[in-house]
Amino acid sequence: MTSADCTLFETKIFPQLFGDIPPGDGYCCSRPSVKCNPQNRITSISIGKNESANGFLPPQLAQLDKLTIIQLFQNNLTGSIPPELGSMTQLTDLSLGGNRLTGTIPPELGNLVNLTFLYVNINNLKGTIPAELGKLTNLKALHLNDNPLLVGPIPASLKTLPLMQELTYDDKNAPINSTATTTPPANNLNSNPPIWLLISALIITVILVVSSFIIYRRFAQKRNSKELQLLQNSVARDSTCANMETQRQPAIVTYESSN
Repeated sequence: MTSADCTLFETKIFPQLFGDIPPGDGYCCSRPSVKCNPQNRITSISIGKNESANGFLPPQLAQLDKLTIIQLFQNNLTGSIPPELGSMTQLTDLSLGGNRLTGTIPPELGNLVNLTFLYVNINNLKGTIPAELGKLTNLKALHLNDNPLLVGPIPASLKTLPLMQELTYDDKNAPINSTATTTPPANNLNSNPPIWLLISALIITVILVVSSFIIYRRFAQKRNSKELQLLQNSVARDSTCANMETQRQPAIVTYESSN
């Protein structure tokens, strides 16, 4: 059974993505690139390079309020990123890398509070990185690299996101001493470890040293106790042997002559 989501996808979204009327029976949930929930609401759209979407991003995607995953990487999509996508607060994955998208990164994407992955790399985006992206506290990966016209520094708010593991960006137009070109290490955007980590390492080291010393003392005491016991046993054994030798000596009897 078709749904309002399928009607929207078949009549508006698919034609704009592919530039053509979709083939098939009009039931979007039967397409390999579309996943639906039991109520036939679209939850995921994943169109890879094998399907070659060569249209543009439809703003009507924002009307699919159960859609959490948009993966349109390595296609030939053109045009700009619709700011309407910023209203899709349920999105967790927005992957648009490897296309020919132009224009700027909409600051409205900073409203996607549940977003975990944002890939807009390998496009023709221009302008600067919106500081609003620093509000994406659930973001783990942000790929901005290979956009030749994307310039300027990385906003400081992006460097302090608590869950960020991957941030890739290169600015070919920045000065040589610019901090814009950076690929932060996974799980840590700062080169210096946090103070709590250093303190924890110090405490663990102290505990290990003290524990090793206590174990060594106990072992040494036990070994000394055994050696003392062996010595005492040896002395007692020598004393016993001496007593036995004394008992075995014959008695000497002196006889006096009657003359």
